[in-house]
Amino acid sequence: MIVVQVASNDEWKSAITKHLSSTEIEQLTRTMQVEKGDVLLLCADRLSTARNVLGRLRTHCGNLAAARGVLTLAPDDFRFLWVVDFPLFSRIEADNVHEVSLVAKSVFQQDEASGQRKVAFTSTHHPFTAPVAEDEQLLDEIARDPSKLELATHIRGQHYDVVVNGIELGGGSIRIHNAERQRNVFRKILRLPDRDVNASFHHLLEALDMGCPPHGGLALGFDRMVASTSGVLHTIMMPSMVTCE
Repeated sequence: MIVVQVASNDEWKSAITKHLSSTEIEQLTRTMQVEKGDVLLLCADRLSTARNVLGRLRTHCGNLAAARGVLTLAPDDFRFLWVVDFPLFSRIEADNVHEVSLVAKSVFQQDEASGQRKVAFTSTHHPFTAPVAEDEQLLDEIARDPSKLELATHIRGQHYDVVVNGIELGGGSIRIHNAERQRNVFRKILRLPDRDVNASFHHLLEALDMGCPPHGGLALGFDRMVASTSGVLHTIMMPSMVTCE
């Protein structure tokens, strides 16, 4: 985490400035719409990590400002929004063992044995999510040429969340309804072994081969809706088990 204080003369007061050129500072000033007296909080890490850290920091700063009376958060002011254009796939880093699945470890071992760069992806939502129409060509390009796998970082998915005041009320997605595209996701992007694909998803692929219309859905968390609109801090859905225990 990097903290920068912007002085009245637009000078950046931070140890990071000795590592930045004047051009880079100008670009950051323009992009972040920096004004005199601002305090900048910057995070440098993997994109997914930086986004997570800055998102939590933003929420913390908002709550802190509200607690000190600088920011007013009206309890009956509900702000809804849709979160869209999620990345369809998330890259798995080989040096972070906590993120690496058994499948990814196998992929890394194969890449290492063949002298290739270690590249592995997982589905951000689930492996049945359809790409946005504009990005389908990227998925098809990877299917034709697996060496272009890193293009997967640019593919957006048709999954979405509905949020109110920072609380996710529900989410869903449009599913892949083309069997060949689903096979490409399993084999070319996620690089699942054929035996696993056939064992776990044969029924799905067979159904898609027979013809399937576009389909999708949205699941709302009723417990979250109650908690966010009533002031109740904790809710428990009952029954909590299929046995009604």
